Amino acid sequence: MAEQISQEGMHNQSYQYIIETVIPPESRGAVYDFWRTDQVLRERCQFIAGIYQQYVDNPTPERYFVSLLADFLLEGLYFYNGCAARSAEMN
Repeated sequence: MAEQISQEGMHNQSYQYIIETVIPPESRGAVYDFWRTDQVLRERCQFIAGIYQQYVDNPTPERYFVSLLADFLLEGLYFYNGCAARSAEMN
């Protein structure tokens, strides 16, 4: 988990740097809030959050493993696709 947390910190800095370098200042808020305004992306985030909540409510080894898989889904599919879709709209 410590490695995941460390990589997540670097990941956040990288995306913030890209957004703030490439996207005009007046458009950045829309990128950061896209998950709130796009229904599909919001539903995907809520799905992942539900998996995390199951682990918080009942922390078993199996739910821990499932929450790790959910993290990879969030980062590998949902986050990447959400940023790609929003960036394409803005260009």
